[in-house]
Amino acid sequence: MNKILVLVSAVALFGASHATPYGLYGENALRGQSRLAMQEALLTFRSTCEEVSGSDAGYRKTISSLTPAIQCLAENVDTLQFSIDLADGSDTAEARQQIIDKYCPAFNESVACFDDVLEGVAMCGNDKVSTIKTMYKKMIHNMIDLMCKNNGQLLLEARTPEFRTCIQHVKENVKQCRISEIIRTRPISQFGEEGCSELKRSKKCIHEQISSCTTTAYEDIFNAIYDPMAETANCKLNVQSEFSENDI
Repeated sequence: MNKILVLVSAVALFGASHATPYGLYGENALRGQSRLAMQEALLTFRSTCEEVSGSDAGYRKTISSLTPAIQCLAENVDTLQFSIDLADGSDTAEARQQIIDKYCPAFNESVACFDDVLEGVAMCGNDKVSTIKTMYKKMIHNMIDLMCKNNGQLLLEARTPEFRTCIQHVKENVKQCRISEIIRTRPISQFGEEGCSELKRSKKCIHEQISSCTTTAYEDIFNAIYDPMAETANCKLNVQSEFSENDI
């Protein structure tokens, strides 16, 4: 399952380098570390796609679909003005809510721009394409909803030194939370009890890593990613009885 998330990360990083508002992290950071990470992720993307699916067709579809998707996004959302509005008028909850009300509906509608991109990424997996594509779309909508709730609190937290410190901490420690190799190579729709238990262990491990962070945003971010995975794997039905539903 880690391999699938690598593919999603590659696409997300590529899209972020073109469309993410500078007001979130700062233009220099966007052009530096994010671009380098994007390039590294795309290299991993191609090799992983071929390894998992036995073909580079998904990689080629994803890459060829990115530019039209980003152009479609730009036609639906003025991301530059969004970043300006964030920088100039996000000091109060009321001001942030006005920005949220103005842009969030368009962000949600623009997820459709990435249908072909997500289909390409899903083709790089070992499960039914439509199933994985739906899972990815739920993740994206979850992230947009998270960005837009509580008067845009996440947008405010993402600009703090504490948020960046937590990013570095997670990067340095998240490897120990990887799902086992046996589960990673199994289609998510066929996880069963073993896969769901492993997914729970991974989620708990990440929770422990971010529990020391002063910001609560990361807990919400990982839930936005894990919840569609658990739903796709049918974990609430498959998980062993001693685990409560709230753990998955």
